Amino acid sequence: MNEDVEPRANLPVQTDETMRYHVRPDDVVLKIREVSSPIRTPPLSTAQALMRLGHVSNLRKLGSAGPLHAATTADANQDADPELRKFEAVFGRDALRVSEFVGEFFPQLRQATILSLARAQGVEQRDDSEEEPGKIVHEWRDPSDPVAQRITAENGWAWPYYGAVDTTPLFICETLRSFDAEPSVLAAEVVRLNGQQCALADSLAWAVGWVCRRVDSDPDGLLTYQRMNPNGIENQTWRDSWDSFSHTDGSLPNWGRPVAALDVQVLTYEALTAAVRTAHLGILGPQHTAEELTERADRIRDSMFRRFWVDDGEDGFFAAALDFSEDGVRRALRTKISDIGQVLASTLLMGDSPEIRECRENVVRCVFSPGLLCSAGIRSLHADEARYWPGGYHTGNSWLWQTMQIADGLERHNLYFLAQELRRRCWRVYIRTGLLPEFARGADDRGILNDRIIDVWQSGDQRRNRIEQPPQEVQAWTAASMYAAKHKFAQVPRLLPPSPSVFEEEIVRTISTVGGAR
Repeated sequence: MNEDVEPRANLPVQTDETMRYHVRPDDVVLKIREVSSPIRTPPLSTAQALMRLGHVSNLRKLGSAGPLHAATTADANQDADPELRKFEAVFGRDALRVSEFVGEFFPQLRQATILSLARAQGVEQRDDSEEEPGKIVHEWRDPSDPVAQRITAENGWAWPYYGAVDTTPLFICETLRSFDAEPSVLAAEVVRLNGQQCALADSLAWAVGWVCRRVDSDPDGLLTYQRMNPNGIENQTWRDSWDSFSHTDGSLPNWGRPVAALDVQVLTYEALTAAVRTAHLGILGPQHTAEELTERADRIRDSMFRRFWVDDGEDGFFAAALDFSEDGVRRALRTKISDIGQVLASTLLMGDSPEIRECRENVVRCVFSPGLLCSAGIRSLHADEARYWPGGYHTGNSWLWQTMQIADGLERHNLYFLAQELRRRCWRVYIRTGLLPEFARGADDRGILNDRIIDVWQSGDQRRNRIEQPPQEVQAWTAASMYAAKHKFAQVPRLLPPSPSVFEEEIVRTISTVGGAR
């Protein structure tokens, strides 16, 4: 144990019921510090947020200064607590998700995002930055940035840093959406960080090549990850904290071997199926044929239903991820997490066959179960799971962007009333805080947003863990998801059915207006 561990009795702040319930007797609380955000009146509008994150004064100029930064403070306060200014930089995943939500409204932003990320696309293999040829960046900071210097000193990262598995399939999807809107975009010139000049079509082909090499190396054709830098990010998905995935007994995945995350397979399937259309046009070159890309996509789909699907005797669900035991046996992490709902936003559950319909309805039941549904949307981790913590970063909080995406998925399957129910919960967070926060608390025990930092030495893991922290006040993908929901409805008024469907009525009867698991 570190020498700076303090006994709980010496803490200046009393542990509350939530902490007594969730912290193990042999864990040691190292620090509790209050960090709160005042309610903003009037609320910051989604348009204001996007302009601030995009460093423009006019919404129509979004993209002129490049991709949006991941987060900022509500009032652009340079003197705000450093905990509220952690992500004022370009993050590949965040920028691409923003483009996914609002790219149709701001095509200049979508093009600026993909061209900028193509510029930083990996060209060589490096362990310190986790760069690989064709891979899309995770975090892009200037090496002189004080935050970058601190991370480099502590973890040995080089910049840009590429420790993300999902950015590359996201890049493929967004590039092809831009191509669908404006085919000439693939001819756009890209000047890479090494000075090499290429067309965006080349960047797209290299990204597809990276995905293909990775899935071809897996026995089940899945896209996996394992950090190259021993001090790099362990969990290289959107839920990039080391404790966000676990087995049902609370044990962590085996990070010493490749891990396949559910949401990454969903993205990769969508990226490969989208790339098939481009391959038919010959844009990806002879090395990527439509037939081979289709085979890879079909293999992922088959592996998802064969490897990830859990039949628990009642309603089945998709496992959070797959890992390998030390003796090489592939195992499912049979925990219920919010990513289950993201399958609804893909094409994987489209269709009217009895098997697909049953699977789709089971997923919806799981998403709206008391353990996942909360007053702020969908909890990142089911409240019955061993590692659940009401204010846990990826172990209990509700991430608004993801809840809004799940709502989009529900609408895709004509479940309009359930979609509106989730959006209503997200808007409630916005109205009551005046912010567009990174996430909201997964229970109503201490208000809507976390207002403290809690660091704990966890004896079971033998490491320090920040089990609670405040959200960034204005998060780009939150602002983008809510802007999109508002303006899509305004531009294309939907004629909702006069009443919920029979299946929706079944779900509505099981949910409460406020979720409050402790």
